[in-house]
Amino acid sequence: PSSTQSLWRKCDLLKLMKAESTIELLKSIQKKLKITMAIIEHDMGVVFSLAQKISVLAQGTVIVEDIPEKIKGHPKVKEAYLGEAQVEGNMRDD
Repeated sequence: PSSTQSLWRKCDLLKLMKAESTIELLKSIQKKLKITMAIIEHDMGVVFSLAQKISVLAQGTVIVEDIPEKIKGHPKVKEAYLGEAQVEGNMRDD
């Protein structure tokens, strides 16, 4: 691997470590204070690790609000973020 690739791998590892420590911190705060948190985040790994309920927005409008398990494969989410043609091409019965 080139030095650039090595640097990118180190940056990715650092981002992962920061995300994991942030997730643990937020979980700890929520548990200790028994509060509801609103989090705006684009890293879906972080979102699914923290959320009990997710609101998905597209162009400033809520298109879906549900539990994480139902958000992952929701057709409206796929259409909004992958595009209709992409959704049709990726739909399979596995």
